[in-house]
Amino acid sequence: MPICPKIPRGLITPEEFLILSAEISYQLTPTKPNFPALTHLILGPAKIPETTPITEALECLHIAYGRRLRKLGPLQLIHPLRTTAILARSMTEPTTLDILGALFHDKEEDLTQDKLTDAEWTKFSHRFKSLLEKIDGDHQWYLGERISLLCRQPGTSYNEYIGHILDHSAKMPDLLHVKFADRLDNTFDTHLQNSGVNQLNFYRNLFDILFVPGFKGVVVDDFHFLPGEKDSVLLLSQLFKNIIFLSLTRSDRCDRLDKTATMLFDAVAIAGIREAQWILLEIFASYVTDLKDQWKIVAETLEYTHLGGAQQITLKTNGNILDGIVSEYFGILSDDERKAKLALLFHDKNKLARVILAFIVVFSSFLNDPQYRLEGVERTGIRNMDISNDLPG
Repeated sequence: MPICPKIPRGLITPEEFLILSAEISYQLTPTKPNFPALTHLILGPAKIPETTPITEALECLHIAYGRRLRKLGPLQLIHPLRTTAILARSMTEPTTLDILGALFHDKEEDLTQDKLTDAEWTKFSHRFKSLLEKIDGDHQWYLGERISLLCRQPGTSYNEYIGHILDHSAKMPDLLHVKFADRLDNTFDTHLQNSGVNQLNFYRNLFDILFVPGFKGVVVDDFHFLPGEKDSVLLLSQLFKNIIFLSLTRSDRCDRLDKTATMLFDAVAIAGIREAQWILLEIFASYVTDLKDQWKIVAETLEYTHLGGAQQITLKTNGNILDGIVSEYFGILSDDERKAKLALLFHDKNKLARVILAFIVVFSSFLNDPQYRLEGVERTGIRNMDISNDLPG
């Protein structure tokens, strides 16, 4: 992945993400990793004069995270390292503070005294203090402030949390950069289980479904599958979060805060499109296989979005299967309630296909219209818009 400005608009493909993940994972295999080599891998083409604090930060994180696993199975440590690697590849001249902020962006959520053993906490605290002594007083304060601001406080909704970050982004754009990289990493994380439909031409299949009478349907010769319920619920949650994050960022005009923000904003939207595409192709290849049913899903979603359904949060009472979707799955719900609802959506493949297709429209709109945002997505939550009843029922 070359350094910008030569980086393509999408920044990182699913295939590049998997390669980066594998390289980081392999570096973490030894009992005592080669931390200078790991530093080189994380930074990639980025040039930072003094890398000692970064190497010590990696040692510090290795102590704290140990062999703990993420929900999908990989080491927890891979997430902050991969997020940092993505950030380093999106900036022409990242600073040591940029890199440290990304490495420790989850510190206040993951690495607290109540989540570590006494021995781990003592060793981690000592090493983190030693690390801070390697940077000057101003940078110590800036790093602490950024770590605190990147932590979602208990009782704070996701919308409020993102709004809080946006409030500080004008003076601290690195906050937004880290959050973008974090979103990008979380979106691609389900590619731990790679899908065989990635190589299919999504738009050709969509065209053939709509216009070619003799089309035989989406055919996948290679091994392919839709992730199971647990993994799919996680991915769907990430896609909903991305819509909210991008919409709030666009509302505050922070998507063009600087070149890095612009690149990462577009990259998150493209990642959303890529993930949604392979889910829809998998549904059409394995679950909703009747061409007439596929045509109906695509045609009705096309009509719905062209009549404004993807422009704002719609009322569920409007009658279309897509009405009220964002409110239903990302309104005022507990995490457990949201997971339960998303699990039901996962099992309703007809509805899921429509939702996924609408996701693609929304993410594409972010890319094609510099003024686009989803009306009704606000810092205080999700507000239903009472729009025209002309939307198809």
